[in-house]
Amino acid sequence: AAVLLPLCSGTASADLGTVYYVDSVSGNDANSGKTESQPWKTITMASSVTYEPGDRILLKAGCVFNGVFTAKGSGTKDAPIVLGAYGDTASLGKPIIRSGEEKANLVYLRNLSGWTIENLEFTAPDGNCGIYVSAVEGTVVTDITVRGCDFHDIWNKPRPDHNGAYCPILLKATDRGSKICRVHLQDCDIYDCAFGIKTGGSNREMNPDHFISPEESYNSDFLFENIRLHNILHDGIILCAINGAVIRNCALINTSIRDDFYCAPLWSHHVCHSLIENCEIAGATNEKDGMA
Repeated sequence: AAVLLPLCSGTASADLGTVYYVDSVSGNDANSGKTESQPWKTITMASSVTYEPGDRILLKAGCVFNGVFTAKGSGTKDAPIVLGAYGDTASLGKPIIRSGEEKANLVYLRNLSGWTIENLEFTAPDGNCGIYVSAVEGTVVTDITVRGCDFHDIWNKPRPDHNGAYCPILLKATDRGSKICRVHLQDCDIYDCAFGIKTGGSNREMNPDHFISPEESYNSDFLFENIRLHNILHDGIILCAINGAVIRNCALINTSIRDDFYCAPLWSHHVCHSLIENCEIAGATNEKDGMA
């Protein structure tokens, strides 16, 4: 069967939308946030705004932002809303979003489309997710891009129960008619975490009341490329309920290194018309599943 090649999100044009700046050292939440000389200070302030297509929320290089970002507003394929960085990330480092809260979702997108998240670092030792994209109540979420991001120490310990995600990236659709389409994950490092990337959605086995057909019910058009996962305790990449996934040029090294329950570096469940190519998988030690 032919593989459905994902349609990737567009890039925000410089003349579209408003640019907002956030500087955790020199900023002030009483500022307008709309110039580098008048930046906001906290990610809480950045979470209070409903954004429009083409808007950009830029965090200053070298800064640490404590808290979580709950997104508001949707972009489009051609004018996504961008959560990214400004300044010299090469010398100062990527902006870090960090939380010490239990089961925190560092960036949460619920029923929102057209978002690009790039050039950021995420860590939450007791957190639930780095980036959580959720489609519920019959919503179709589209055009989500995550690129050039680093994720580490997001619940880097055995999971305490079966109810949390405990992973850097979660893409999950629930309820009849909900799904996520056109997702691009690119050039990301994921390490020292309980899990890697999880996806989920309606399927015949687990959601018989929601499932119609793969074409109508599954998430679709996912592209994961140049993703590097290492030192992952459990599953590296879980693909579930997707019609058309491409996993390309990815490395999963030393994943599935705990034996307390069944896991494997990269596996699929209710997935069709998909391709895995040019990937390296090594170092799994789990003996319950553990195969590449």
